Amino acid sequence: APGLPCLWCSELLDAAEVRRDMMNESERKLDPYIVGAREPAPSVISLNGTVVSLAVSMLLGIVAGAPIDATHVIYNACGSTLRSVRSKARPDCFICSKMGVLGWGDGQLLFTRRD
Repeated sequence: APGLPCLWCSELLDAAEVRRDMMNESERKLDPYIVGAREPAPSVISLNGTVVSLAVSMLLGIVAGAPIDATHVIYNACGSTLRSVRSKARPDCFICSKMGVLGWGDGQLLFTRRD
């Protein structure tokens, strides 16, 4: 959303992971840094239910004025912890800054994988 930090500004994206995700199958096979096959993680209903409940609470904070402060939280199921992410949009961010691609719509080609 305009004025809010993106995932890149919040330092929640791993550049190496994004790079791997953007590779097609033949590029992955040629990459010496990727070892083993990456299997998709299964969907777990209890985790999905927890995260959806958090999202609904946040929505209630927005539309109904419920006392929910966090706009972005990280849930750690292994540690049973929840933490708010507080970050600021970077003025030079290539995604969400005034010079970034946020809101360009069809004027910006999508960052997509070449299959």
